[in-house]
Amino acid sequence: MVCESEGFSFFAAGDYENALWSFEEAADLIERFWNRPIPQEYYLLQGPGPAEGLVRLAAAGCLYKLGRLEECDAMIERAYHLIRDFYDDSIWERCKEQRMKEYREMYHKVGLDEYKPCI
Repeated sequence: MVCESEGFSFFAAGDYENALWSFEEAADLIERFWNRPIPQEYYLLQGPGPAEGLVRLAAAGCLYKLGRLEECDAMIERAYHLIRDFYDDSIWERCKEQRMKEYREMYHKVGLDEYKPCI
């Protein structure tokens, strides 16, 4: 949470290099420490995939602002798949609306809608 907050502070100040570093650090920490099996009954609470996906989407916003568009596109794709692929199909149908709402809010927050429409 600290790295993510720091990233948004840098992002708001227009320091996209440091924001990118902070967001990547946050995502790496989530991946490192939350990469463990989550019981099915807790999937709707959030879980590591969606949390990492949203931080990686914020990193994609930095890549866009830095003009690194190929990396941005790859990061957008990775972020979406971290969120979507975390759930099996039956659970995805129950939580899709909420997860995609969060995805779209982050997409807008980091200015990616200036680049291309959100899925």
